[in-house]
Amino acid sequence: MLLRTPARAFLLALALAPFGCADGSGGGGAAADADAAGADAAADAGDAAGCDACAPPAVCLEGSCVAAEACSPGATALCLDSTHLMTCDASGQGYVPRSCGAAKICFQGTCREPICVPGSWVCENLASRKQCNASGSGFLAPETCPGGSACSSGECGQSCDADIKFGSYVGCAFWTVDLDNSTEIYDSPRSPRDTPVALVVSNPGDKDATLAFEWAPGYPGTVADPVVPAGSVRVIEMPPMNLQGTSVARKAIRFTSSRPVLAYQFNPWATRYSNDASLLLPEPFAGNDYVITTWADGTNELIQPTAATQRGYFAVLALRDETQVTVTVATATEAGPGVAALAKGASSTFALQRGEVATFEATPPANFFGPSTDLTGSRVQSDKPVVVFAGHEAALVGIVTPEFPGDPPPDLCCADHLEEQLLPIAFLGKDYLAVKSHSRGGERDFWRIQAAAPGVTVTTVPAQPGANGVTLSAIGDYAQVESKESFEIHATGPVQVSQFLVGQAQTFQVTGDPSLILAIPIERFRASYLVATPPDFAQSWVSIVAPKGAAVTFDGAPLTANDLVPFGSGDWAYAYRELGPGLHRIEADRDFGASAYGYATATSYGYPAGVRGLAELPTNGP
Repeated sequence: MLLRTPARAFLLALALAPFGCADGSGGGGAAADADAAGADAAADAGDAAGCDACAPPAVCLEGSCVAAEACSPGATALCLDSTHLMTCDASGQGYVPRSCGAAKICFQGTCREPICVPGSWVCENLASRKQCNASGSGFLAPETCPGGSACSSGECGQSCDADIKFGSYVGCAFWTVDLDNSTEIYDSPRSPRDTPVALVVSNPGDKDATLAFEWAPGYPGTVADPVVPAGSVRVIEMPPMNLQGTSVARKAIRFTSSRPVLAYQFNPWATRYSNDASLLLPEPFAGNDYVITTWADGTNELIQPTAATQRGYFAVLALRDETQVTVTVATATEAGPGVAALAKGASSTFALQRGEVATFEATPPANFFGPSTDLTGSRVQSDKPVVVFAGHEAALVGIVTPEFPGDPPPDLCCADHLEEQLLPIAFLGKDYLAVKSHSRGGERDFWRIQAAAPGVTVTTVPAQPGANGVTLSAIGDYAQVESKESFEIHATGPVQVSQFLVGQAQTFQVTGDPSLILAIPIERFRASYLVATPPDFAQSWVSIVAPKGAAVTFDGAPLTANDLVPFGSGDWAYAYRELGPGLHRIEADRDFGASAYGYATATSYGYPAGVRGLAELPTNGP
């Protein structure tokens, strides 16, 4: 076969040129087709014997007859097909096909990740959808949704009056779970564990949304007014269900909306010295494979060390009956009603029914001096989609010894609740931006970078001790960074990145406490976010990270060049904005990232502002 050069001006002429082997067998017909097929195979195999001699002006390069053309070795031109890029060979005599490699396509002269998942559907507009082609390089012609139905997250249906401009993390069906919290009581008659979880629902649309609830058996709730007016936020207390320890229980609440809404859970809503929050993701975000991030068990008893009183956990919620779940734990877990204790590294497979929650809680160390027990690195796999939360009753996060003069004291006070709804491995990425939380005075943020595939190597810009150049051998392995600066994270495979805020005693302002915020990969950034803020936190902030030169607005007001601080390689910049209570909108002309968090005396909360779904196209284009 003659592989023609993709050179620009004379591509058509080359397509018509009678290049061939020296014996002149360049004729047409079935025989020629068979010869071409054989040559194709030889070229693909890189067999130099595939062209013993080529008719001038063709030359034999890497087993193929190609048109001679002076070029710079390694230079690229056009795509030969959907998986091969024409590349100048080492001799500089012409272009030869090079494979783009596994899981990549050739598109517009570049080897890149597919634009879309082959066979998947996305919404073209409210009334039609389109399907990704077989190569992942583009979409087929749009199809109109039947019967006047609306398109949402790539599906035509009537279940939700869809509005795709808000993206798929604003949805119509969610689950909320009363996750395990601290039992300690300070200035309130109820402990954080016994204080109701608050469901916070924001309606970004221009029409009212009506909510409906599917209560857990034995835990009926009442909602006096289920309507969330357009452009407003409603806070709804859930009935206390108190998931405690390792267990399997029907303790989850499903709620739906007639219009797309944004949902969070605050556990609890009021400041009770042990708070955190989670962005609730709609049902389409549920997955089959998760890696767990949380924190080690710990105690506040520094003078007379005792066994850890606060423990890490993860919870698995089934969306369908007869869901088979397999968990593999990174540390020993306690037994509970209907659940056997597991040893470190052990696996367990079991069935869950719709609405059941299986919670696994770490076995604490014998005393403060350890060894610590940490469920980080555990794995959850299932045959049907599940929702997974991870967190800690009340974690101690901070440095034990100051590294530099002027650092805050090494006091670990105080412990605080952690929780977050996790993303499935399918939603994770290779590139992240670690933006330092708004300073409380001298503190570090802790970051964990976890492998979601074996053999992942991590690079940070600027270099961060503990992570830069580290290779993570197995899924769940992690590198930990403690840093006062913002930095870029790049990995050779998918990773999960989580941010941990430290306790108030590690800050000069002596405010805030530990919180867990899941980082969102760059490829899942969006061009707009909506964030909701509780009313009684002394400070609430949003961290914004955008590409250099992006036009960003906060509640309609543009951010200036002075607001955005470059970091890392200089391709990205971050900014902070203080948040008042209520709903806030952040938008840009390019995809960007954002996270929201708040500080009060001895407590904090935090959550990612949003995430782009698998069926959503990037604003920046392919």
